[in-house]
Amino acid sequence: MKNFSLILVGLFFIVSCGDTVKKPSSNTDADTLTDSDEAVQDDSDEVAKDDSDEVVKDDSDEVAKDDSDEVVKDDSDEAVQDDSDETVKDDSDEVETSDDDVTLLENGESCLDGVACKSGKCVDEYCCDTSCDSLCEACNVAGHLGECLPILDGQDPADECVASDASTCGQNGFCDGASACAVYNTATVCSSTCDATNINVSVLYCDGAEHCVPPIQTVACNNYICSADMCLDSCDDGSGGDDHALCDNTHYCQSGDCSGERLDNNERCEHDYECKSNDCSGYSFKRCD
Repeated sequence: MKNFSLILVGLFFIVSCGDTVKKPSSNTDADTLTDSDEAVQDDSDEVAKDDSDEVVKDDSDEVAKDDSDEVVKDDSDEAVQDDSDETVKDDSDEVETSDDDVTLLENGESCLDGVACKSGKCVDEYCCDTSCDSLCEACNVAGHLGECLPILDGQDPADECVASDASTCGQNGFCDGASACAVYNTATVCSSTCDATNINVSVLYCDGAEHCVPPIQTVACNNYICSADMCLDSCDDGSGGDDHALCDNTHYCQSGDCSGERLDNNERCEHDYECKSNDCSGYSFKRCD
């Protein structure tokens, strides 16, 4: 038994010595392994680094390229879209305000300018069928708005006709109803002279063609006297009173009108001017004398 124990101890010793001998080899291997590992690690790191750099670079370039393309594309698309939108908007605005879409006014409708009228003509503040620019024509004749017609005889709303003196028998200041200025008619006195009695006037008349012609005609002044070669038409003294001297010898003035008839002799009176003799006298009862 003792011998067996010794044998075991010997074996253990041998085994222990074997492990001790192999240990340096193991360290060397470890060192070698370590160096190898370091080399591998260095190579790996280098490769990894290179690969990483390359990948990063490639990725960066790719990303940059993609981003650049995307930005360029986006900017281009945006610019195209903006230009397109702007063009569409501008075209749309132009279409909306084009003449084709504007409702033009019919003749006879109120206007301020010809561009608003279908006819292109705004005359007398109404859309008109013609330019209506001849003398004494209008586009606002009552009942005919928008139709160019001659201004009625005796009217001149635009003051186109300048009146001349009646003695010339020329224009009387009004339109004639036939697109022209009217002239003094044949009832117009163009020349007059008081006769010797001063209660009549000798006159000449216009012929309706701008001439003052004979024959001379004698015209009574109808209760008034003739003064300054013309018959008067009022006996007002200028201050609201009556001037009987402006009436003929058969009438006296009443409120500015030679309408009072003078009395014959022996007719009862109150005032001298009531009598043809211009004498109202008496005591109890006054009479014309």
